[in-house]
Amino acid sequence: GVTNPVLFLEVDGVLNTHATKLGADGVRDFESRQSRFTNVVEIAKVAAVARLVEACSARIVVSSSWRNAFATSADFAAAIGIARPLADAPDLFHRDWRTEQKLSSARCHEIKWWLDNHEFVRRYAVIDDDMVFPPDWVHAKHEVRTDASVGITNGDLNRAASLLIGSGELRGRDWFA
Repeated sequence: GVTNPVLFLEVDGVLNTHATKLGADGVRDFESRQSRFTNVVEIAKVAAVARLVEACSARIVVSSSWRNAFATSADFAAAIGIARPLADAPDLFHRDWRTEQKLSSARCHEIKWWLDNHEFVRRYAVIDDDMVFPPDWVHAKHEVRTDASVGITNGDLNRAASLLIGSGELRGRDWFA
């Protein structure tokens, strides 16, 4: 069966930056049980990622440690501000909406395990501000690395789009417009 492409999403350094401040214009603050999180995302970055996912008919899988603060994908979506009419919010997430954490597991293993359990997923992108996979892993070519001081950019989103749809047909789009 053909399945939707999957976007593995990190939050810190992607949907926000080290400089994103609580209460600033264009910043969404929210409560989370996990106080070590910044608890902020930039609304424009969230909207741009939602547009990308929608345009590519992709599904989000949360690989960020933020996934553990929420019971459901709808709770996560509401917290970061992916809500209607921005996109058909719950439908932007895979039914298995987060990677699984095992004792002292690394993100590369968590994503690999998820992919191993979803063998029909052929197209995917991993957006993170850190290197996720060792360079010799086959998955490494699916990484889109953001600069944590900037967060996600049009260039990052265009690279992700080409990984998700297998062509450059969406290249040059302004995902923030």
